[in-house]
Amino acid sequence: MFTVLIVIVFFLGAFHAVEFEPTATANDVIEIIKSRIGLRSTSQGFALYEVLGDVERSMVSDEKLTDVMGKWERYR
Repeated sequence: MFTVLIVIVFFLGAFHAVEFEPTATANDVIEIIKSRIGLRSTSQGFALYEVLGDVERSMVSDEKLTDVMGKWERYR
C-alpha cells in the first residue's frame, strides 16, 4: 500500500511534512503530528483546517484527508 505525503502549515507559519495512509482520518493525522512535535497523546485542543480559496473550515475528526484532497482536485 502506498502512503500520502503532505505539508502541514501551523498557525505561526512553521510547517512539517507528514506521511500517512490513504485511509487516515483527520484525527489520525493529528495524532501523527502530535507525536512528531513531541506532544503527549493526551494533549487536546487541536484541529486540522481545510482552506479552499476564501473558505476555511475545521475538519471533522473522522473525515478522511484523501477525500478532502480529492475535492480540491475537482475545484481546481
